[in-house]
Amino acid sequence: MKRKWLILLGLGLLITLLIYNYIYKEHRDISSEQAEFMVTADLLLGEFEADDQKATAKYLNKTIQVEGLISDLENQTIIIDQSVFCLLEQASKSVLKVKSHVKIKGRLIGYDDLLNEIKFDQCIIIN
Repeated sequence: MKRKWLILLGLGLLITLLIYNYIYKEHRDISSEQAEFMVTADLLLGEFEADDQKATAKYLNKTIQVEGLISDLENQTIIIDQSVFCLLEQASKSVLKVKSHVKIKGRLIGYDDLLNEIKFDQCIIIN
């Protein structure tokens, strides 16, 4: 009987440890990862407009380098070609201007078909 309780206790501890490691795993360092895809903002938007499920399966949670013209620029966000929303890791200290060309690397987190916008997080400015 005691042996059965020890086995159950051991299994409970193992399951608890596995759940804890799954929930609190380390975050990815996108800045050190190699980009899996290098695309323009227009090409990326075209793929999502054509078939958003196929594009989502291809790009979701991947490190992507995207380039285009800056449409809007705020402290920690950049919008490229009015279709790619990028949340920067740190506030931009560079001298970027609206309508200037930019390359950004980040993780694609989704496509908002209502706003027709592709969303990235953990972005860094390449140039």
